[in-house]
Amino acid sequence: IPTLNDEFGSLFGQMRLGLQYLLTGKGPFSMSVNQAGGFFRGKPDEERPNIQLYFNPLSYRIPKDPKAGLKPEPYPGYLICFNSCRPTSRGSISIASGDPSAKPLIRPNYLTTDRDIDEVLQGSRLVRRIASASALSSLTAEEISPAPRVESDEALMDYFRENSGSIYHLCGTCAMGPDQARSVVDSRLKVHGVPGLRVVDASIFPNITAGNINAPTMMVAEKGADLILADAA
Repeated sequence: IPTLNDEFGSLFGQMRLGLQYLLTGKGPFSMSVNQAGGFFRGKPDEERPNIQLYFNPLSYRIPKDPKAGLKPEPYPGYLICFNSCRPTSRGSISIASGDPSAKPLIRPNYLTTDRDIDEVLQGSRLVRRIASASALSSLTAEEISPAPRVESDEALMDYFRENSGSIYHLCGTCAMGPDQARSVVDSRLKVHGVPGLRVVDASIFPNITAGNINAPTMMVAEKGADLILADAA
């Protein structure tokens, strides 16, 4: 059964879809890559939804080279992806040098807590339960990756570590809070100890949000604008 792999897999197909979008505003280029999704409990005894799922009507691999583009796989395919909503692993970000153009030192420390590892296994098995439902299994020739032979907890974790990546909803590096030793900005988004400097973006989140950060970032922007206008008055 055709998927977007068939059309996106060739330059001619991409040109045709691009022209369709330019002339009509319709077609695959008018859509988000994530066409379905939701929030789920990875286990029945979870207190609240802890896994976010995404369904893509095409399949691709995350390239090892961060500068490389995504390429559809050479056969019809789809992806069901997931992430944990509230990861507990904590990394660090620090200044590398006195040169303001130097890249900071970022240490993600992904998957360094038992909770995060457990949620990887929950999400992996949840995806397989959904894919085994008749609505999808009747359309699916085979599971390409990680492949049915990857079944044990250890094998699933090895696959996840090798193939997972960030979904880019970065936040919290200038967290808001009253304690100058543990936060960067105060309740009015002013940087502790630096008069006249504010931070107004997703970096002031004191906690990682459980879902996409577009709406809360817009709320921070509106609140920040109100605070700036109030102080100016």
